[in-house]
Amino acid sequence: HAHLIIHKMDAAPPMKRKMAQYPYMDGYPVECRQAAVGGGRGVFVNTDVPAGTVLFAEEALVYVSDEDVRLAETWHLAVARRILQCEHQADLLAQIQGLHPQQLCDLPSSVLAVALQVHATASKRLANLASPPVSAEEALAVLLKVQMNAFNCGLFLKLSMLNLLVFRTAVFLAQESVLGAA
Repeated sequence: HAHLIIHKMDAAPPMKRKMAQYPYMDGYPVECRQAAVGGGRGVFVNTDVPAGTVLFAEEALVYVSDEDVRLAETWHLAVARRILQCEHQADLLAQIQGLHPQQLCDLPSSVLAVALQVHATASKRLANLASPPVSAEEALAVLLKVQMNAFNCGLFLKLSMLNLLVFRTAVFLAQESVLGAA
């Protein structure tokens, strides 16, 4: 499990508009909203929460240890490969569909052009390794979801919703088993 614990309480910035609730956030004292500062969506506490409160306790949807990373493969590629080669590939792809980018066209054209150039070989390789097969564009989308949403100890649906700015006011902890320690 990974835990997000409130370290210090600061006032949340005002919001532009409230975003739709995400079903995997049910039961937690948080909501997803459009942030007024920095743009994009964020997860915000919707009630007073004392310091030391555990906001999330979540197992990684996909975990890849250092031993699972192949020679000349990055950790992100190993996670994307694990998703695309998993016997439950369709279920995993459905679960990560809401992660950014939901579609490649969600990216600014300049970012997409760089991603296509930088990851052309990797996305073709991932597509060829996938079972069942996927297109190179679908493999690229999975790789980008992993790069933009994973933490170094796994891919988490709830924790992926957090803006990196939250770590100024919160602490992220992972159990040793998630980190791959004996």
